[in-house]
Amino acid sequence: AQHYALMQLFLGVSSLLVLVVGVIVRQNREALTRLQAANDALEARVAERTASLSASERRLRLAQEAAGLGAWEHDFATGLSVWPPRTRALLGAGADDPSSLVDLLARIHPEDREAVRSALARLRAGGTDTYHLEYRLALPSGEERWIESQGRAEFGADGAPARAWGVMRDVTGRKAAEKALARAAALLERERERLALALRAGGLG
Repeated sequence: AQHYALMQLFLGVSSLLVLVVGVIVRQNREALTRLQAANDALEARVAERTASLSASERRLRLAQEAAGLGAWEHDFATGLSVWPPRTRALLGAGADDPSSLVDLLARIHPEDREAVRSALARLRAGGTDTYHLEYRLALPSGEERWIESQGRAEFGADGAPARAWGVMRDVTGRKAAEKALARAAALLERERERLALALRAGGLG
């Protein structure tokens, strides 16, 4: 009888243990299902935001290209720069050409190089947080191209400039027009002076 009672107790405990284990397994499965659903939802939101960001970047890139702008970014810590395809085209750089501040300066006309170097040095030193300069490029083809570049510094956690970013555009046409206008103005002034002399000589001035 005692053996039978022990057997009944054992079976009862075993049944209870199976029941408890079943509940735990079911709860774990439900928790895992909820976790998987939450993870899927998170991945979907991340994918949606990534797609939205990519679309925004594409729109920005198209707007920049339509305006003839090339974006640039320079990391002061590494000395390396980011030149997207449009920027490389403006600088006369190939897809595999290195991109850094040193490489940029090497492409700039020798007469303008120091001004660009000084402006970027002030930006890096924190003397200013904006950058706006016009300079000439001495392209490998022998062509001289005017570039207008402007940007600003981005500061790190220590308060020091960490990187600079901005845009550039080709203003060669504008510079040529300004030069032609200056020549025309100078010619007009000379003609005005000649006319004044002629009038005075004829007693009319």
